Amino acid sequence: MDRYSPQTAPVEIDFDAGAGLLTMRYVGRISAHGLNRAHHALLDRLAGRVITGMVLDVRESELAYSPGELIENMEVCVSDFPLERVALVAAADRERLIMLMETVAFPHGVRVRAFASLDEARRFAAGL
Repeated sequence: MDRYSPQTAPVEIDFDAGAGLLTMRYVGRISAHGLNRAHHALLDRLAGRVITGMVLDVRESELAYSPGELIENMEVCVSDFPLERVALVAAADRERLIMLMETVAFPHGVRVRAFASLDEARRFAAGL
């Protein structure tokens, strides 16, 4: 598993090339600009590699962006990557976040599920 935590993005990125599994762990206050920086760091890091599963761990983050900004970021993400599954690791109070992600992902054929456990999220995102 490759680890990548760029100075310019508010996220730690782990990529398991063999499984095509990406894990992104956000910590602290995350703005729309931060989401955009993280997306560009991800594009740079993957450099054309294929990912089919993504885990987004937002348990230690605070959202500082609007629903519209999240939808815009999700649209770009599902357009740039051939994802099959997205697992969100979040506290129960993030139900609105989950619903927004599902709304964007569904037309692209991407399955989204929420988890309290990182291990369960990784199994789902890996298709196990």
